[in-house]
Amino acid sequence: MKVVTISLRSCRVNGVEHADAEMKAHYDQGNERDRLAAPKGVLEFVRTQEIVLRRLPAAPAVVADIGGGPGRYAVWLAELGYEVEHRDVMDLHVEQLQMSGHPLIRTAVGDARSLDLPDSSVDAVLLLGPMYHLRERADRIRTLREARARRPRSRTHLHRHHLAVGRPP
Repeated sequence: MKVVTISLRSCRVNGVEHADAEMKAHYDQGNERDRLAAPKGVLEFVRTQEIVLRRLPAAPAVVADIGGGPGRYAVWLAELGYEVEHRDVMDLHVEQLQMSGHPLIRTAVGDARSLDLPDSSVDAVLLLGPMYHLRERADRIRTLREARARRPRSRTHLHRHHLAVGRPP
């Protein structure tokens, strides 16, 4: 597994600010699509599914999968009957998910720090990817505020930090 080093350099692609040109180059290789199906990724995927299902409202509901990569969790949620608003900063990831053609998934290129979803438009927000790519505290706080504005009074709000330490959001 390659570790992506994030520096303070940035680049802009299709109007979206990328935290790091190196991160973009890594994800543009296309390896992320199959990562959770590989032996080391299966445990992460299954465990994350268990934790997410404990916190999500019952389907049908609308879930925003922000920084959702190539959409492995988005497809899984749609198969369970959830409508999914998927956003990812990488064009390739959005294109890969569009190929699934799932009618319950809407996907677009977007930055977790500045979401294009209306306030209170979703029932739950997943932040399983963006938080560890954002080095600056201000960017992480902005991302959390963006996510909180998109969901109504529900407490559902997950990101990898909660998964790692087992704390409820």
